[in-house]
Amino acid sequence: MLWQVDYPIFPFVMKHNSLLTALLFMSWLWACPFACAQSSPAVRPNSTQLQNHRYIELYRSNTDMSYLSPKGELGAPSKYVLNGELIANFFVLATRTSRLALAFTPRFTVRIRDEESAPVGTPSYRIGLRAFYRLTHQVSRYHYLEGQMCHHSNGQDDDALRPNGTYNTETGDFATNYLQGLYHWGTYHRHHYGTNYNLGIRWHAPFFHHSEGLKDHYGFTRLVG
Repeated sequence: MLWQVDYPIFPFVMKHNSLLTALLFMSWLWACPFACAQSSPAVRPNSTQLQNHRYIELYRSNTDMSYLSPKGELGAPSKYVLNGELIANFFVLATRTSRLALAFTPRFTVRIRDEESAPVGTPSYRIGLRAFYRLTHQVSRYHYLEGQMCHHSNGQDDDALRPNGTYNTETGDFATNYLQGLYHWGTYHRHHYGTNYNLGIRWHAPFFHHSEGLKDHYGFTRLVG
C-alpha cells in the first residue's frame, strides 16, 4: 500500500530551510559533549592494560603442553610402549587491570610398560597453583616471573620400600610437595616465530610432608629450565 500525503510540506521546508539548518546545527552542538563524555576512552597501543593482556597471552602460550611419547622417554630407567601427559591450565585471575595472574594446573601422566599384556603403570598426579608477574612494559622482549606450589603423588598407599630395600614402583606410596620459582625471558612477534627461555629452582621443602624413603635418595633441590 502506498501512502499519499496531501499536506504541502515541501514548500514549508524550502521556506524554512535556513531555520531547520540552524536548529539541526544547534542540536548537534548540544548533543556532541554528551556523546563524547559517554564514550569509553580507547586503549592506547602502549597502555598498561594492553601490556597486561599481551602478557596473559604469553603466560598461556609458554606453559607446558600435553604430549604423547611413543617408546617412552630418553634416559628412562624402564622401557615403555607409550608415555602421555595431560596438562590443563585454568586461569582464576587474568585481567587487564593487574600485572599478576594466577592459574590452577593439574597434570596427569600415564605410562604403558613394554611388557607382556602391556600393563599401564601407576599414574602420576601433579596439582598446583601458579602465579605469574610481569616485570617490564615491553612485549616484544618480555620478562616475567613464575612461582609454583605443587603436590606430586601417585595415589598409592603401600610401603614405598620393599623388605630388600628397593623401591616399590608398582603400588608403593610416592608423595611430595615442592615450591618452584622461574624467570622467563624471550621475544614475541604476533606474525613471526618467538623465543622463550626460563631458568629457576625447585625446592622440596623439608617442612612439607613426603613419602618414607625419599630422604637422601630423591633430589629435593633441583635446577630447572
